[in-house]
Amino acid sequence: MWSHYRRWKRWLTAALMILAYSLLVLEPELSARWKAGVIIAAFLATAYLVEEFVWISRKRGRPCEKCGQNIPVKAFSLRIRCPHCGHAE
Repeated sequence: MWSHYRRWKRWLTAALMILAYSLLVLEPELSARWKAGVIIAAFLATAYLVEEFVWISRKRGRPCEKCGQNIPVKAFSLRIRCPHCGHAE
């Protein structure tokens, strides 16, 4: 389930970021479309923070993209490989 979620999350996030950027840059400031770009950008930032709080509060780590097993998350460190399957994160 988590690998499927992570796969579509990338595409959806990228599409929303491109949309928000184009609305913020190409539209005149304070127009309705510009405000829609601000709302989309704020939604993405809030969704990111909520997702991080969920992973932190669960204290089980994040699921691996390939095998789905939990990868322990340590503060201020980046995990390069999954300890279960060796997939590069």
